[in-house]
Formats: sequence, C-alpha cells, structure tokens
Amino acid sequence: MKTRDVMKQFILHSEHRIRRFTLDYFEEAQSDDEEFLPIVLKACEMGDQTDARGEFLYGAREFVVSPTMASELFRRIKDEPALQQDYAKIILSAHPHVLMGVNDGLLSLPATLRQKIERRINLVRLATPALLEEWRRFAEEIRGEEYSVVDFSFVIAMAREIARRSDLPKLELSETIRKYQDGDPDDWYDDYEGAMACVLAGYLKDESAVPALLDALDSDIDLLQERAMYALVRIGTQSVVDAVEKRFGESEWDFHNYATGVLAGIKTPYSEAATLRLFQKATDIEEQVMLADTLCRLTSAVDIPTMKELFEQTNYNLDLLEVLYANCVINGIDNREVQQWKETLDEIDEAFERRLRFERAVENRSKKKVGRNEPCPCGSGRKYKKCCGA
Repeated sequence: MKTRDVMKQFILHSEHRIRRFTLDYFEEAQSDDEEFLPIVLKACEMGDQTDARGEFLYGAREFVVSPTMASELFRRIKDEPALQQDYAKIILSAHPHVLMGVNDGLLSLPATLRQKIERRINLVRLATPALLEEWRRFAEEIRGEEYSVVDFSFVIAMAREIARRSDLPKLELSETIRKYQDGDPDDWYDDYEGAMACVLAGYLKDESAVPALLDALDSDIDLLQERAMYALVRIGTQSVVDAVEKRFGESEWDFHNYATGVLAGIKTPYSEAATLRLFQKATDIEEQVMLADTLCRLTSAVDIPTMKELFEQTNYNLDLLEVLYANCVINGIDNREVQQWKETLDEIDEAFERRLRFERAVENRSKKKVGRNEPCPCGSGRKYKKCCGA
C-alpha cells in the first residue's frame, strides 16, 4: 500500500477521477496534515466547472487550516462568490486559535459568517471549565433542531479547542455515547449529545471510549454511526483494528458498513492485513465487495487479481470498478484491461454529463418544445432524436 506522502502527489493527477479518489483517501483518514489543503485548492483550479469544484471543496471541509490558508480562504470568500459557501465550510471547522491569529481579515467577510467566526475565536478566550460549559450549552441549543439547520462545524471547532487544553478533567464520554445509541432512528435529530461525544472522543484520542464507539457503529442512528467511525479512525491504534476485526464476524450489515470505513480510514499496513484476512475469509458476495472496496481505498495491491475476479462475478459492479481502477492506476498497473475500465468509466461520465446538460437546458427552455430534428439541448451537436430524445 502507498504511504500518505506518496498519495499527496495524486491529488494533482491529470485525471479527475484519480484526484477525487485521492481526496476521499485523505478525508477518510481524517488527515491532520496542514500541508494538504493548499494542494487541494491547487487541484480545484484543474476543474473547469463551479459545481465540480464545490464538490471537491466539500470533501475538504474538515481539513486542517494553517494561518496562511485561513488568510487565503478569507480572500477567496470575498473574490469568488459562487464558491463562497464552500470556502466558508472549511474555515468554520478550523482551529479557533488559528482564526484568532488572522482576525484582521474579518471585516471583509459577510456579516453572518463574521459572527460565526467571532464566536469560534471567543472559545480561545474561555477558561477550560467555561469552554466545557459552552459545549454543554450548545448541545442544549441545538436539541430538537433538524441537522440541516445545525452548525455542526461549531462542534468540530470546539472539539479542536478542547483537545488543546492541558487541564481537562476526566470526561465520561462512553456513558454519553451509549446513552443515545439505542434511540429512535425517526427522532435521531432530537439530541446531538451522543454524536458530539463521539467527535470529542476522536479529537482526544480517548481509547477508553473505543468499546462504546464500536457499539455505536451498530446503532440505528446514522449521524452517531458516522461520527463514531471518524472517532475510531482518529484514535487509529492497532487495538482499534483488532477490535473491529474481532467483532466483524459477529455482526450484521450496518456494523460492516461503518467498520469497513474504520479500516479504510486507518491507513496502515496493520489495517491492510486485517482487512485482507477478512476478505479472504468472507463468503457472502456483498461482504466480499465491501472488503474489496476497503482494500482498494487502502491502495492495497496484495490481492488485485481476486478483486478483478470478484468484479466479474458481481456482473461488473460499477462502484467496485471505480475504486479498483483508481487503485490500479495508483499502483502503476497499466494494461489493456485497465484501459478498458477507463473507457467504460469515461463513457458513463459522459452520459451522465450529457443528461445533466439536457436537464439544465430543458429547465431553461421549459416553455419551448424541442423538435426531434433540432440540435439536442445538451450541447452534443447531435439531433435531439438521436441523443437525449432517443
């Protein structure tokens, strides 16, 4: 498997599919490397569509922001209104002490964003007991709110600031996590305290919370599962990998779905070896695909021939094809078969983009009927009857 340093170069790969795979690699790893965000912003310049760049920036929303990058993001927020919200999501998850160091640039920002940043900067000024009280107060503030209106990036910012403190008391996070894991999934948004506890356990690298986090992977609450997964990745020890591997065979699909996310996020040979053992023992086809996907996301070249066979057995599973193709490219495997995979994926992308252009064009021309012999609104140059109207 490739190291993180080797993987950095692929974020600037000429092929967008490899750039996206690499961004996912570092997002899954919960990377704390402040050198990575500048490379991501450079990679964004390689895209020519605003929505594609926005999707790319979304993947970087919790990456570490250096003081230099904070100033750069402030500039981009002002100069690139189409991507303002995407840049704002990154800056709002930044370490509050970094934002404090560049607060001279706040006056150029929109008022609502400026207020949110000032609230984060204020966290640095709080004594630790007051900071923990602010954590509890925010949990009460968002109770009962739908996730779409919750400023969850503030939770990330608070967790980062709490993790910097050397005078923290012992926090009983396991109890809080377990309190919510059996909640009603229809009302999961009613209380965020459990998910917040998962976030904090991850940033504190609290190994005592590992059993509770593993239990949370098996819950019916997707936000709790997701944040428990990220927390286990952040803790990232061999004991976490061992615990996931041991429990894997005793659990059902929900646990497998998030447990493989843990294994994929812990980018170490130890995690690769555990995943490979599970893959070689698996008999269920869906479980095999899930574990093959994980091996690809770890950039493992150990059992690629078996993964190819699995791809054929699953009637050419396109999700598996995407990661298998990227894994082969990253591992320098370039043969006729890999080139055929690229051609297949390019055709799928082209069809999707054509359909998207058509839908946008139809929306813009909704009152004008497109004749079958007229040029297709998607911009392909072909007649409508031989393109999207076929």
